[in-house]
Amino acid sequence: MPVCLQPRAPHRFRIVRAEDKRPVRQSWLGYHLRPHGHYQLEIAVAGDSDEPCSLSVVAGPLCRANDQTQRLADDGYTVTRYDVQFVRHDDAARLPGCWWSRLEPLVVRLEYGDGREDCEQTLRLIVTPRRLWALLALISTAVLYGLVPWLSRRILDEGNLSTAWAQVLELLARPAVWQGLMLVIAAVWFAIVLSDRIHIWLRAHHRRREIRREVQRYTNALP
Repeated sequence: MPVCLQPRAPHRFRIVRAEDKRPVRQSWLGYHLRPHGHYQLEIAVAGDSDEPCSLSVVAGPLCRANDQTQRLADDGYTVTRYDVQFVRHDDAARLPGCWWSRLEPLVVRLEYGDGREDCEQTLRLIVTPRRLWALLALISTAVLYGLVPWLSRRILDEGNLSTAWAQVLELLARPAVWQGLMLVIAAVWFAIVLSDRIHIWLRAHHRRREIRREVQRYTNALP
């Protein structure tokens, strides 16, 4: 059989964690990734094979981290892993990328050295930030809730303060101030998570409608 007619698509295409080689969480929307995680792109080909000859990232938030590859035999398949990392942009840490999830396609190109044409594969990614700022803000506020009122009362008892500073310390000494701050932080975090879920649901609904239209179009084209 001519090489141009031979199969080109790999048996399995997935993203695994670089630490333990476990597959990342995947839904029908795509692979769920964290922007600061370490990942590998895994390709499985049937039999003992040295293909693809090379792999390149055409588009998407990931890029090749280095030129190293790992090949191993696994249950009748040849598994090749490529180290990938997130592309660092100046606007990656700004809004809305640091609070809300991003749905992006990852397009990779498989290149062969035996005359076959290159093959492109598209993977759907859902990049969700960790939102550690909310947890740190809650912990910091809880610490201040127990420390600042006590310290403020101690300073007020000693006196020798101007009227303005005394009023500020009297305000900080009220536990209700810190309780309200914790409530505001929790409400903001909840609003961001809820809006993020609604955004993903809307994108999923839109994609589901596109898939139905494509299926209907091909179904109508059948004789």
